[in-house]
Amino acid sequence: MEIVYDQPAVAMGWRPPVLVVLWKQAPTLPAAIQVNERGSKIMQAHPGGSIFIVVTSADHGAPERAAANALGQATRALEKHILAHAFIIEGQGLKAGAIRATVKTLQSLTRVIFPWTIASTTEEGILWVARKAKFLSEEEAQVVLADVQAMKAAAKG
Repeated sequence: MEIVYDQPAVAMGWRPPVLVVLWKQAPTLPAAIQVNERGSKIMQAHPGGSIFIVVTSADHGAPERAAANALGQATRALEKHILAHAFIIEGQGLKAGAIRATVKTLQSLTRVIFPWTIASTTEEGILWVARKAKFLSEEEAQVVLADVQAMKAAAKG
């Protein structure tokens, strides 16, 4: 996976047709703007559509309201370029479950045109793209999973 953006708050990786956004901390508006600009260019330049995977942690806390709005608007603006979306909110326990439930409810209300899931682990989210949405083979999903795990290791280290 080619790392196309790497900052203290966020990293982005691209392995066509998969765009991964790894939030290392809660999104801020400046970071959201950079992710939107870079992600938009990548997705629009890939004519067959892209699989959009976002990875974050419930431990990061909520994003700034302006950042959340900007990210949501950008996703809706790019929906014709998105084949499938896996939003991975890692974490255990009541807090993480409540965050995932809230995001799932909000996502349901937006009525996007692409298949999507809210997952609790990177493996669950990426394998959903292969097994349920069927936009990757199982082998391709395993390669992307390894790429994301390497991105996460690099972010810690």
